[in-house]
Amino acid sequence: MEPPELAVALMLAWMFIVKGAFTLFGAFQLRPRQGWGWWLFDGIVTLLLALLIFSGWPQDSVRIVALLVGISLSISGANRLALAFAR
Repeated sequence: MEPPELAVALMLAWMFIVKGAFTLFGAFQLRPRQGWGWWLFDGIVTLLLALLIFSGWPQDSVRIVALLVGISLSISGANRLALAFAR
């Protein structure tokens, strides 16, 4: 495994942790509004994806990064759609 690939996997894991923390914070700020649970779900899933990358780093993380990024983007997109239609 090449060092740049390992660095990208590690950077994505930290990015997922930061994104998950901000999303959880945003969910609790939106709590009285309808659809805030989707933001909470998005934050939890994003943090779990970061933990999956960290659990397999460095040997397996590079192989699953594309899958995890796709899952995160799908969940985030569904989250934004759910909030938009909740209004």
